[in-house]
Amino acid sequence: MLAAAFLMTVVVALGGYHLLIERPRRARLEVQSGGARVGPAPLTDWVGSVPEGIFLQNGFTWSRVVPDGTVEVGVHPMLQGLVGEQTRYSLAEPGQHFDRGDPILEIGTGDKSARVRAPLSGKITARNRFASGSLTDHEADSLDRAWLYRVQPDDLALDVPSWMIGTPATEWAGDRYGRIREYLQRAVADGEVGLALADGGEVPVGALAELDADAWSEFEARFLHT
Repeated sequence: MLAAAFLMTVVVALGGYHLLIERPRRARLEVQSGGARVGPAPLTDWVGSVPEGIFLQNGFTWSRVVPDGTVEVGVHPMLQGLVGEQTRYSLAEPGQHFDRGDPILEIGTGDKSARVRAPLSGKITARNRFASGSLTDHEADSLDRAWLYRVQPDDLALDVPSWMIGTPATEWAGDRYGRIREYLQRAVADGEVGLALADGGEVPVGALAELDADAWSEFEARFLHT
């Protein structure tokens, strides 16, 4: 599926923050006050309301239908935050067709990665040229800088019923954060992340870095299914 993939190193700060969590006002206030935060925000910042027109899917993807009938697809910022500041993507080429549930990209850091599944069936018509650079929370303030693929769907009527929007999407994000916290607490019990979580701390940015390759595979099976 990813034979024609190419590797891009993406320095992820808050590329998806403005996309999926409606907190741009706070970011603007930070800039105005000179207190702009550098680097990714806490993962709890990504558990919140979802902007109008944005759908979430179980596999930690988001999507929106654009006026020309194609669908923009991106990775939920919570997943980006779990991977960490140095997030590597392996993306398929435009023109490639896939079915819902097929691996559509790999996300990882170093020599570890997990596959993200397609939330719909269709053909990739474009990749986002903005998704190959260094993004900060104050630069990546529009959807134009957040999507990875634009897809021509085969039949949206078959896929949309499984997508989430509004309150269900918000509740889903909170539930997944809790489940991931419990999973990490067990998976890295002896590491820094495990100790922090045992003391009641929140999931830190880059928490997946402490997992070995087998644990990444388990994480994929648990949380990145459609």
